[in-house]
Amino acid sequence: MKRGKKLLLLVLMLTICLLSASCSKNTTNDDNVGENATNDGTTGEKVSGAHEFISEDYGFSFKYNDLTLNSEIDGDQFAELTHANGDKAVVKITEPDMIYGENPEEWLTKSFDTSQYDNYETRQLKLGKYNARLEEYSCKVGGKPFRTIVLTSYKDGLFYKLIVTMKEENVNTSRQEFDVVVNSFILADTVVDLDALKPWKAQLPADYPLNVIDLYGIEKIYSVVGDKLEPGKGFISVQYYVKDVYSAEEIGGMFKDALQDSQDLTFSDTSDRTKITGIKAGYEYEIQIKKYSDGDIRMTEVEVSKPK
Repeated sequence: MKRGKKLLLLVLMLTICLLSASCSKNTTNDDNVGENATNDGTTGEKVSGAHEFISEDYGFSFKYNDLTLNSEIDGDQFAELTHANGDKAVVKITEPDMIYGENPEEWLTKSFDTSQYDNYETRQLKLGKYNARLEEYSCKVGGKPFRTIVLTSYKDGLFYKLIVTMKEENVNTSRQEFDVVVNSFILADTVVDLDALKPWKAQLPADYPLNVIDLYGIEKIYSVVGDKLEPGKGFISVQYYVKDVYSAEEIGGMFKDALQDSQDLTFSDTSDRTKITGIKAGYEYEIQIKKYSDGDIRMTEVEVSKPK
């Protein structure tokens, strides 16, 4: 009888060991699925995520979990991830404008002036073999505090930016999801040609400073007047239709954000138009976003000249 009890106990112990090994094996397999699909991103470590987005044409990838992905290319935005609470992360690829000087890559190694913000982190790092910088700060927009994380890298003459924007009150709930994206973001060696995404560029005169004063949300160029820019002489005016998905407020915000470092910047908004003026990198500009009575955009006009 005692021998039978011992045998039964041995069988039970063996069963428990087998079940434990099986459970351990399943957990390891689940972990491996995440590891095999990840990259060495900003942390230099493997980052797990339920999904992976790989842009083969534009040379970047990232992991994500419970975020909604929109991978439709829209201007300089190449991906958008949205949290259930409305917080967002976007991937932008842009050509450096003249304010970065002759060697834009050096800008990544310089200190970022965060005196106007509550700064949490600024550090240089590598995305694969490419230099990058990670910044995290808090600032107020319209009186409301927002937490912003910006990962910027320079590759093949282009800035790659992953920008996370969270309402400060959402940081504790949003942060974990966006950390997965930031920590898994990586660049490939794919050479990117952004001109292929802007066929309308062929309609612009060679003198138009697109790297200084970009044009946003273009559906179709209506007209171009002028072709030469000389100090105190000549101008170029571009009128274009904006894609239906954009509101006047959104297009105005894009211009305002891009031109915020301008001299003598003015911004006005009325029921029939939004107007932005200023001087950037030696170019004087006047931007008018003309509206219909219902607020939709009728036409956007950008006029550029070079003051003496």
